[in-house]
Amino acid sequence: MRAIQLTAPGQFTIVEVPVPTPGPEEVLVKVAACNTCPQWDLSLWRGIDLFEREGQPTYPQQVGWPGHEMAGVVVAAGSAVQGLRVGDRVANWNISPQSPNQCYAEYVALPAELVLPIPDHLPFEEAASLELLTCLATSILRAGEVVGKRVGVSGLGPAGLLAVQALKARGAREVVGFDPIATRCTLACQLGADRALVPGGADWQELTRSEHQLDLSLDCVGVADSVNGLLQVTRERVIIFGVPHGPITFTRAAWSKGLSLEGYGRRSRLGAEYALHLLASGQVTTRPLVSAVLPFEEYDRGIQLLSERAAIKVCFTP
Repeated sequence: MRAIQLTAPGQFTIVEVPVPTPGPEEVLVKVAACNTCPQWDLSLWRGIDLFEREGQPTYPQQVGWPGHEMAGVVVAAGSAVQGLRVGDRVANWNISPQSPNQCYAEYVALPAELVLPIPDHLPFEEAASLELLTCLATSILRAGEVVGKRVGVSGLGPAGLLAVQALKARGAREVVGFDPIATRCTLACQLGADRALVPGGADWQELTRSEHQLDLSLDCVGVADSVNGLLQVTRERVIIFGVPHGPITFTRAAWSKGLSLEGYGRRSRLGAEYALHLLASGQVTTRPLVSAVLPFEEYDRGIQLLSERAAIKVCFTP
């Protein structure tokens, strides 16, 4: 089978490797679509480790990596697999580091517990974002009741645009997005945000006043300036979804108003099932986020589109 392999910063090749054999509790999926995770793809392309681990990344990368948002069709199932069968349309909600290859490949073997059947009406390129939406849905479920609350979302990339929709679907009274890119603010409003602001402007300054602050905020950037900004305009809880970078400052002012700052934790099966419900019911759509569909051979072109911010997500197909 064919697969993408990053061989060095800024370099990739298409390799031929054996089709993996699924274990007793695994399914073999013929990949129909695999979407980019922009921060991860761009970091590895630039030779940077997203999690700032010493000595990382190393090359060549694992075959098919960093592809991990996938949808396709089950073509084989292990002897112990229950609830899935050959021919099922599926998407993964988690990844397995132990898999012989990852999802930028024609086939991938995954534990059956990490994939969910998807309905026939949901296109593969949209269903492939189930993994990302699962991560967000887990955070949103952990946030608890949002009905009637004013909620902020910082960073209107793929994660933030999904979060805006999910929070509106969950009953938030007002969802306010924050991003320095005006076109993404416009798209956020088209997808359900009540307002979308460039941080630092007059509307932002209004939110820093105690009587106008948000009840809950979700950071989808991770950069310290983004989180620190949310701490200024939120009164109850700030949840960091993006991988954090830089010094985040929890001030006495934040402490005195009873604000809590929370990390991400781990995704859950409950989050995955809720995410699939949001996609299948149309309450969340990923269609406007997929800016281009390209073959594996044009991986570098897709990365260029992400780097130039000419694309939100790119879908690669075998």
